[in-house]
Amino acid sequence: MPSSSSSNNKTPVPRIRTLIVDDEPVARDILREELELINDVEIVGEAANGRQALEQIHALEPNLVLLDLQMPVMGGFEVVRQLLKAAGRQFQYKIYEAAPG
Repeated sequence: MPSSSSSNNKTPVPRIRTLIVDDEPVARDILREELELINDVEIVGEAANGRQALEQIHALEPNLVLLDLQMPVMGGFEVVRQLLKAAGRQFQYKIYEAAPG
């Protein structure tokens, strides 16, 4: 059983460095507004297309990327393919569809 003094020395939990990628400014605004309500999330950047996303990912090294799949210039699937091809380290990804169509 931990002593009471150890409960006073909590190590701060690092924030989740998050990048928002969507070609729709309204979608980015909504995501940003919702994420800003979560204390553990730090929004480190935004991008409007896949090419910008790759640049931001390499420059900012986010822990989490919220990535739209259908965008001009380069879509989300191509971003994932490029990251997998260039990955010097392994990373995890999950693909979800939030709005069908």
